Amino acid sequence: MNEHPWRLARLTVDGEDIDLLGAEITFEQEGDRIGGSAGVNRYMGSWDDGFGPLATTMKAGPQPLMDLEQTVLAALDRVATKESVGNRLTMTGDGVALEFVRPEIEDPMGVWMSAHPEWAVVDGALTLERSFDDFASAWAFAAQVADAAENADHHPDITVGWGKAVVTLVSHDAGAITDRDRSLASTIDGF
Repeated sequence: MNEHPWRLARLTVDGEDIDLLGAEITFEQEGDRIGGSAGVNRYMGSWDDGFGPLATTMKAGPQPLMDLEQTVLAALDRVATKESVGNRLTMTGDGVALEFVRPEIEDPMGVWMSAHPEWAVVDGALTLERSFDDFASAWAFAAQVADAAENADHHPDITVGWGKAVVTLVSHDAGAITDRDRSLASTIDGF
């Protein structure tokens, strides 16, 4: 189903907070199909204004986790509504509340892009378009980029026009933006 499922952060049953014992209890949904880990076993079923009958695998585990699993499955059986806002998913029903969170997944390229706002990804390549007062200044910038590229043994496409220069970086052998591109782009930021 999902690569990054929701993880149960809090379970309340009949007004009592249940100790989750550090178990990884998850929830995933694709269309009307649902599933996840109940602590020891996986569960699966469907959602149609509430959970349909849930099926589970039949593995055994430590008794405290098996007891917790039964509590989780019984709580899911009582759920009538679910609502997701941002990275939170709340399920409620007759005397139960389950609060799930989706872990924040760090996107290395997104982190890099936020630290280098002049760059954009255009047609699968890192692209920088910089404006200058005249052609000579744009050409001088392009010469600095060419020197840095030669030293890095990594060669971008550079286009120079009146008052602007465009640098395009992609690792052709990898068919994608790589650390080599980001490293050279970081160097170019200093020019």
